Amino acid sequence: MKKIVYCFVIFIASILITCSTVLAEDLDLTLMSDEELKQLYEKVRTEMNHRGLPLSKEITLREGKFIVGEDIVSGTYTITCLETTGETLSDMYSSLGNALDSLDEEDSGTGDLMNMLGGIMEEAGRTKVQVLGDYGSVLKSFELKKGESATITLEEHTAIEVSDGVVSLETV
Repeated sequence: MKKIVYCFVIFIASILITCSTVLAEDLDLTLMSDEELKQLYEKVRTEMNHRGLPLSKEITLREGKFIVGEDIVSGTYTITCLETTGETLSDMYSSLGNALDSLDEEDSGTGDLMNMLGGIMEEAGRTKVQVLGDYGSVLKSFELKKGESATITLEEHTAIEVSDGVVSLETV
């Protein structure tokens, strides 16, 4: 009798495993409500974060502070500067210089001065990146110009702070 019950339990377990595999493969998302789909997404996102799997290959970070393990998955990344505040200011000064040149009938040189100031801003401007530990202590700090890259390892319970620009993180 025990053998029959044991075989029956194994048979039922194998059917349940097969059914759950088939259900997972044939999951029709179009039949789910918006709320069910959001709940599924959050479960998948949480599990991927728990496993250390990135949600996307590349992340763009604007100025601000981002917590590793919450905002960003821990791991090793290539960080690339996409834009610096100096470049933005340079463009503004150059535009102002061009506008002044077009209005300046006496050719006083004010427009050229603004263009030169814009060039200085572009050269001087760098994006600052800091990796922060407990209580805001700086574990690592560096600056990047547009197009420059570095490899960085981010661990849970730290944060990354970006100032004066925009960077992208790409998983290595």
